[in-house]
Amino acid sequence: MFPGIMIVLLLLVLSGAVAYIGDLLGRRFGKKKLSIFGLRPKYTSIIFTIASGVMITAITLCVMLLMSQYVRTALFGLGKLRTERAQAQAEVAETRGRLTQMRQRDQKTRAELADLQLRFDKEQQALAGLRDQLDEDSARLDELTREIDAKNRDLDAARAALDKVKVTLSAAQGDVVRLTAERAKLEQERAALAQRKETLERDIAAMAAQFSEAQKDILHGEIIYYKHQSLARFFASAGIGREDLAGKITEAMSVLQQAAVENGAVLGRDAGMFAELQIDKVWDTVRTSDVDVVIDARAATNVIKGEPFYIELTPHRNRVVFTQGEAVASAPVPAGASEEQVREILSGLLSGVMEEARRRGILLDPKTGMVGTMSVSRFQAALTALTMADTGVKITLYAARDTRVADKLHVDYRIE
Repeated sequence: MFPGIMIVLLLLVLSGAVAYIGDLLGRRFGKKKLSIFGLRPKYTSIIFTIASGVMITAITLCVMLLMSQYVRTALFGLGKLRTERAQAQAEVAETRGRLTQMRQRDQKTRAELADLQLRFDKEQQALAGLRDQLDEDSARLDELTREIDAKNRDLDAARAALDKVKVTLSAAQGDVVRLTAERAKLEQERAALAQRKETLERDIAAMAAQFSEAQKDILHGEIIYYKHQSLARFFASAGIGREDLAGKITEAMSVLQQAAVENGAVLGRDAGMFAELQIDKVWDTVRTSDVDVVIDARAATNVIKGEPFYIELTPHRNRVVFTQGEAVASAPVPAGASEEQVREILSGLLSGVMEEARRRGILLDPKTGMVGTMSVSRFQAALTALTMADTGVKITLYAARDTRVADKLHVDYRIE
């Protein structure tokens, strides 16, 4: 504010000084009757008066222009200011438009967020429903487990009743004596049977039916062959012709039929037709296989002396099921575990290995009924090493060599 007052005061002083000088010059020119440009003194005085007024205005403008940027801008930059103002207004309008668009997008985003929240709430409700269904399924599973346990008890009772049958009891006692002599194998098989719960559930009905048939057959005579009893196992190479295959199978079946006749069975009138059907079944597998095929020969029915004897053939592609070094099962062993605890862990692992071998298609050994084995010396070595371990370790059972469908899985171990 102070610079403005100084400018006003300076303008007043200059204006008064210029007016005074102009009036003084006018009177002097008037008294002396001076003339310029040939004009009369009166007009000369008027010209000096006008010039003094012009000078006042000119000096005022010059002082204001020199001392105030705002005056210079008002006089010479007004058009530019108007242009800048128009540009600023246009930018403000554009900014307002973008702001409106952003608000619209924000509203749309809020609507989408609300929709997503609604969908999330619905998903949460559906998840809650699934959890309730899972709880119901768990309860049902517990009920089924109890039913299975009851069926297992019934199966044990049926086995106990069947053991009283003298014919089957004598054969079972021979197997028990042999398995009792091999302690490690007995433990492995016992653990494997404990782990075969699911398999037994599927086989309960079939076994019960077989037990019933066996009891009926025992009442009628001496059983020579039991249903699905393994008779022989032979191979057919990949690429073999049908005639060669039929000749090989016919020759093998003739040997088995001759042995059955010597044991008291007779050949049925339709044995030849049945054999042809079995050959066709095997050929369907052999002609499409790129590996050798192992053929299981089994008794088609329970056979009593004097009754017809039929051979059922089951082909299997002899593919590689386990590769050498492939890990099959593993389990941690805590530090300080007792020998009995380690033995249980090893037995459980072996049971899992045997169950996995059966699941992948390894065929049962016709003599032992097993699909795999671990040597007693390696089992004892693992038992000793794990019992003496000072820290917690992990034991892994793996295939000792490449194993095909018809091979027995040989298992070894490594400790990590």
